[in-house]
Amino acid sequence: MSSLFQKYGGFTRINVIVKDFYTEVLQSPNLKVYFVNSDMENLIDHQVKFISHLLGGPAEYLGKSLEMSHKHLNIPMQDFLEIAGILQDVLIDNGMKEDDVSKVMTIVASVQKNIVRDEDLA
Repeated sequence: MSSLFQKYGGFTRINVIVKDFYTEVLQSPNLKVYFVNSDMENLIDHQVKFISHLLGGPAEYLGKSLEMSHKHLNIPMQDFLEIAGILQDVLIDNGMKEDDVSKVMTIVASVQKNIVRDEDLA
């Protein structure tokens, strides 16, 4: 069985999905503040590798842990849920099948504790 990475076109397609994702994220007044001083080109490249790795691709993720990358941002649950919703919509808009979107969203839900501020997890 092929991985989701292979099924949906590898790096080329994942790159399009990640760019579409950030286009939507940066339109949100709640979310764009997290990216004000970000090098978006570098961030997109990093996320393409990270998402590719999560979807079973050959990319090796060498960045910080999710917790280390997000802890200082103090992200509330409502922002996490908004960004997860954007990701889900972008995956659907890019032709990912419903059962595969569910698999990806299960992965996203599994890392929530590493991203959302502690007081929102209780």
